[in-house]
Amino acid sequence: MTQFNDLEYLVDGAGSLMVWDGTNVKQQGGKLRAITVDTAGTGYTSATAIITSPNLGGVPPTLVTSVAGGAVTEVLVSDNSGGGYSITPTVTIIGDGSGATATPSMGIPPTALRIIVSSGNRLFGVGNDVSRNTLYCSDLLDAGLWAATNSIVVGSGDGEEIVAVVPYYANRLVVLKASKIYQVTIPPDMTSAADWVVEQLSSTVGCAAEKSAVQVNSDIFFLASDGIRSLSRSVNDDFTSVGLPLSEVIKDVILTINPVEIGKSYAIFNDNRYILSVPTSSSDTCNAMIVYNTILQSFEGTWSFGAIQFTQTNFSALGRRLAAKTSNGLITNYNGYKTLNSTLEGDYKDAGSYYESYVSTRAFIFGDPFADKHGSHFEISFDKTFSEDVDVFIQRDTDSSFISVLANIDASSIELTLPFVLPAVLTASARNKVANDLRTYEKWRNLAVKVASSTGQFSIRQIIAAANPDTIQIQKTI
Repeated sequence: MTQFNDLEYLVDGAGSLMVWDGTNVKQQGGKLRAITVDTAGTGYTSATAIITSPNLGGVPPTLVTSVAGGAVTEVLVSDNSGGGYSITPTVTIIGDGSGATATPSMGIPPTALRIIVSSGNRLFGVGNDVSRNTLYCSDLLDAGLWAATNSIVVGSGDGEEIVAVVPYYANRLVVLKASKIYQVTIPPDMTSAADWVVEQLSSTVGCAAEKSAVQVNSDIFFLASDGIRSLSRSVNDDFTSVGLPLSEVIKDVILTINPVEIGKSYAIFNDNRYILSVPTSSSDTCNAMIVYNTILQSFEGTWSFGAIQFTQTNFSALGRRLAAKTSNGLITNYNGYKTLNSTLEGDYKDAGSYYESYVSTRAFIFGDPFADKHGSHFEISFDKTFSEDVDVFIQRDTDSSFISVLANIDASSIELTLPFVLPAVLTASARNKVANDLRTYEKWRNLAVKVASSTGQFSIRQIIAAANPDTIQIQKTI
């Protein structure tokens, strides 16, 4: 699905190219490109070429017929090239002579397209089955004209089908396959696909899901079979080595993606974040989201909320918003456009219900991964928070799971801002900072802290901890 000339174009990999004008959906018809006179005939002083009407509806093209020396010499297509053809029409030449025949040259859109994008004022499509490596192109600013000469087979000898096509800068398309990446440069003044320049960018890295490949600032992010990768990193890898994926730091999360359904993954770039929805475990639909912050250059976390589709909306009453569709048809809006200070408690609910959220630190090693430590204390500072029921856990290297150390903390930070209406109530029990003693626990090598809440929202400013390494130990067998 892509927008082009104020219309929305849709493909399904099996049928015809469809177009939506905001009210109705119909098949995109082709247009008449030219007419070739096959037999000039004899005895003509005047002649008229007639073409059958478009089978999908529409106005027939206007034709101008020229006669010289008793023969039909030319049939020109006027400014109106018609539209609404899904089959080649018939041209009949009538007049006071006989024997003249002509054949139309059409620009009918290819069928069974499974990928459609717009770039450089043209539509680009990828076929299915035997055409799975073929990249088709429409005429400039015209979705009804597709010349047979405006298509190429990308990487014809590699045996892999095209997985994704991403429009890039300067009239370039990045074409991704399962283990290869190509760049196709389309000159603005092209006359046919023979003018296109195809360059292989990578022979070792590719894309596993079409909708995971999106432009992220000056880069392109995509989901590969081994994790989230970027175009710039993949290009920097040479043709014999493969660097680590961007998501290597969350490899445990990547390993939960269902390899059978990985192709259903869907991504979007919004609010300086690459948001990727994936199917995990045995799920056959997207049921979790991974978020990467391009400003902080780090992953912000995972969410147990799966979107099967994302889109940017820009309704006049709301402005620009990110909308997500779930597998049960629910449409939700992302509230990232709001600042922290403008958020309300209800903004932190999914479809009106609270959800469990947590933050888990990496293990604190206090500069030494091997020595045992005597714990001192840890401290948690909250930012603006609505939750009145926050729990804190710790996990040492000697623990098999997190253990509870603080429970049912009221961390809400409800404030009164002048002017306010009386009567008003100030919270007495809310805390923006909590600490806990670690000296009662036996020695350990490392310590992780987890903060969780099943209701409301919490925001953490920092988590710090203190401990004293015990560097003098009796020799022992490990």
